[in-house]
Amino acid sequence: MPTFDTDELVKCLGNLAKLDKDWINISKDPDQFYTRFCHFSTDKTLGVRTAQATKLIAFLNPVLIKH
Repeated sequence: MPTFDTDELVKCLGNLAKLDKDWINISKDPDQFYTRFCHFSTDKTLGVRTAQATKLIAFLNPVLIKH
């Protein structure tokens, strides 16, 4: 699979969290969010082999912590 720059990924996640900060902030208490990654092939052919082109996407979901 193609490699990616992990530092760039962390930077992108920070930007995503800033964009979604109003949506993530669901209470007055310190909030957390769950990050789910999905990494998939974008090759133009279907088959069983190592992917040559991929996409990595992230989803952020708020988590309400009950005390």
